[in-house]
Amino acid sequence: MLDSYEAERKPHVREVTRRAVRVGRVITERRAAVTRVRDRVLPAMNRLPGFSRRLQDSHWIPEAHYADGFQARPRTKASGHQIPQPWVTGPDGGRVRLDDALGNRWLLLHGGVPVPQPEWECLDVPSLTVTPTGSRPVEGTLVDSDGVLLPWMTGRGVTILALRPDAYVYAAAAAGAQVPPPPVGFTPAPRTSTSIAS
Repeated sequence: MLDSYEAERKPHVREVTRRAVRVGRVITERRAAVTRVRDRVLPAMNRLPGFSRRLQDSHWIPEAHYADGFQARPRTKASGHQIPQPWVTGPDGGRVRLDDALGNRWLLLHGGVPVPQPEWECLDVPSLTVTPTGSRPVEGTLVDSDGVLLPWMTGRGVTILALRPDAYVYAAAAAGAQVPPPPVGFTPAPRTSTSIAS
């Protein structure tokens, strides 16, 4: 995975840097004529509904998406994306952030009726099923409390994800299909996490 780190991160870091430099130029502008315009226009725009919200990091920093790197072929619309990190409800009824439920490990995440994935299951990769908002929490499931995960998967035409420990999609498949196999030589780390998927 480390061999792919630069290929994955470099385009995103470049774009974030480019946008930060552009914002920095606006903030540190010294030409009097330009600063007069900036100092009048920005406060006026800030009064527009939703404008200040668009300036928050989550909007002006582009979503990290890896076109290349450590992911299976064939690619899907979900491949190389980090999944959203909403609140979910675990089997015990407690609300937690998805990251905490996943436990920083390889995991299969089903967005519908689970389809057996023998190539992953024989390696003891854990599996969780996402159920819709309002579902009763039961063992082996995460309730999509915020109504974010299932629409995210549907929008990308997939119902099962093979997630890397960093919550990026290694592989995905549509309903009833098999997820591409794990990488050659893959051995998941021993289960030491206290995640819901333990």
